[in-house]
Amino acid sequence: MLAEHRVRLDEMGGALRSCRALFCRMWGQGFYEPSTTGPSAAWSDFQLLLAGPDGTLWPTDLRRQPRSTAIKLLHQQADYCAALGLLVTAGEVADPASTLVRALIEYAARGYWILDPDPTVDHRGRCARAVLFELVSLSHARDAATKLPTSPELDASRAEAKTAFQAMKKAAEARFLDVILVNDPAQWSIEGQRYLSWTAIAEAWSAAHDTGVNGAALYKLLALLAHPQAYSATFGLHFDKDGVGTRILTITWVEKLVQLALVAFYSSLTLVANYLGHRPKELVNWEDDVEKILPSIFVTTPGADSIT
Repeated sequence: MLAEHRVRLDEMGGALRSCRALFCRMWGQGFYEPSTTGPSAAWSDFQLLLAGPDGTLWPTDLRRQPRSTAIKLLHQQADYCAALGLLVTAGEVADPASTLVRALIEYAARGYWILDPDPTVDHRGRCARAVLFELVSLSHARDAATKLPTSPELDASRAEAKTAFQAMKKAAEARFLDVILVNDPAQWSIEGQRYLSWTAIAEAWSAAHDTGVNGAALYKLLALLAHPQAYSATFGLHFDKDGVGTRILTITWVEKLVQLALVAFYSSLTLVANYLGHRPKELVNWEDDVEKILPSIFVTTPGADSIT
């Protein structure tokens, strides 16, 4: 590895690790609550009095669930960025790095889907999406538990997962109209809100940020990089005339992966910050610091996020 590449990896690794430090600083300053210095979409949403089919008002936690879920996903992105930063600094930039970037895109896209700022999605719709996310997650946990061996402990876990899912389903039916939770979770819906696939939300996320990249294609490429592949689809693998294979990953390739990770985290961070009405100095300073390492990374340029 060239010395200048070693320096570059250190710089990019540091930028990735700074994501978690920034999140923790903002959290410590009350980032999770609506701003007290001005109006915000979150404050307006939290004041809404929403009710179920029988007129019973929703509890406070349900009205705030889209915010809470989006922050949970943002927190996980910060952790993944920190993990990716360690890999990049160590020069481990092959398949493990691609797998982390794929997860970062998943978290960013699902968070965007839940906290969708599009005016055609009202707060009730955002709450329906957050509840759908909970139901699908719990459904997967329940299904996984049913396949485990029999033992007193696992039997108790299975029963607990089944009971929890039924209780959540009952709560959803009491609070929303038109709750459809039959067969495949991909077909589930609450008040017309469908649980979209990872590919679909990645496409919507990319389009919303005007990246100029087909988000569905990007996600499929990242999924390919993250899954075990035979020789023919292994990225960067080249064979000479004697059939000897060498895998080459350039510093440009690594920079594109790092950019994708940072843009995913930044898009989620600013989505939540805008919703809550925050624009802290720490965020502004962090933007400046990252752009010193990756100039114009947060400036939308069609095609700039392509890793092909």
